[in-house]
Amino acid sequence: MNCSDINSKMQQFIDGLLSEKDAQDFMSHINACKACKSEYENTVKIIGDIKKYGQSLPDANINISELLYKSNLSLEDSNMKKKKNYLNKNFIKKFSSYAAVFLLGVFIYASFAGGLFNGLGQLIGSNYGESSSPSYQSDGQKSGSVKDESLENNTASDSSKNNVSSNFELSPDKIIYNSSMVLQVQNYDTAREGILNIVKQNNSFIQNEDKNISKVGSNEYYTSTFTIRVPAKNFADMNAALQKLGKVEYYTTYASNVTYEYNDLVSSTEQLKEQRANLLKLYKKANTVSELIEIENELTRVNTLISQNESTLKNYDRSIEYSTIQMSISEDVSKNSLVNPFSQIGQKIKSALINSSNALLKLLAFICLLIFKIIPFAAAAFIVYLIVRFVIKSRKKNINKNKNTDNNDEN
Repeated sequence: MNCSDINSKMQQFIDGLLSEKDAQDFMSHINACKACKSEYENTVKIIGDIKKYGQSLPDANINISELLYKSNLSLEDSNMKKKKNYLNKNFIKKFSSYAAVFLLGVFIYASFAGGLFNGLGQLIGSNYGESSSPSYQSDGQKSGSVKDESLENNTASDSSKNNVSSNFELSPDKIIYNSSMVLQVQNYDTAREGILNIVKQNNSFIQNEDKNISKVGSNEYYTSTFTIRVPAKNFADMNAALQKLGKVEYYTTYASNVTYEYNDLVSSTEQLKEQRANLLKLYKKANTVSELIEIENELTRVNTLISQNESTLKNYDRSIEYSTIQMSISEDVSKNSLVNPFSQIGQKIKSALINSSNALLKLLAFICLLIFKIIPFAAAAFIVYLIVRFVIKSRKKNINKNKNTDNNDEN
């Protein structure tokens, strides 16, 4: 028997339908031919598996080789589907990684490029006249309690007293007192007259006064801002007296301890004066013109520093001796006054349109700037995407090529 006869009579041999002579010839060929023996063993295994799961045996007329070929094709299709699913999952993972890196790059670039994302609110809000202003205290803070802005300087001042030159005597703590208040008064002239009387009684003086006139309906109302210098010993009494002139809308008092800075300037000035005295001695002993010029330059520098320190000390002394009160009074607008709500309505509409247009233009500029800053990252991400896509397609082509080669080899 040849291989073709073995293939056609294999099912009959398994079912025991061959004659004794044909069965012997079949077994002799199987033992001698490895290919037919392998196909026979696979066939027996398949038939055994079918019987195991309760399925009926195939019809005797079915070509066993055709059945095996279809089984191999089904196995290859299953392998191809698994490879395809693996490639798809791998692509999704890689693409997600690239996208995360891209977004991280955009965020870092925008953060270090001038706070791009932090400026949008300011771009829009700046058109409506928003300006920073100090936060006012609540009514519970109108008691006039003093806040020391540099209490920690007390400790530093005490610890530095041993290091100061013994040529001068340390002064007590140097504290500068300041206060600020806003009053609403019934009558401007009466309130102003009261301020002048209080200033005179406390041996103070008005350093500056600004007066503004505003119209509400047919009436004129006045607002003034005063800068008052008062002796430090009368500071608390004068604040209390001024608050009685009207309704307190805002009031705060604060103090600055400049003892450390003051003593440091005194010590520095003393040292500079000693240095100047030594330079003058050297000046008398100088023998050459170059030495004289060098000493004169150093004397000029030292004298300049001494003048600056003495000027700063005088300013400190004036601020310590005379405290400062910033005071604003405004006349109470009568609720019975007729106010025209359409006053300057055209100007207000024009201003609103201009502000809105500016905000819109700045928003568009912000968007354009954002787009141009993202373009380099988008281009890089697109290039990476093309590379990944090309690699995946190349792998698919190689897989299909290998599959076709295997099919050709089997045929």
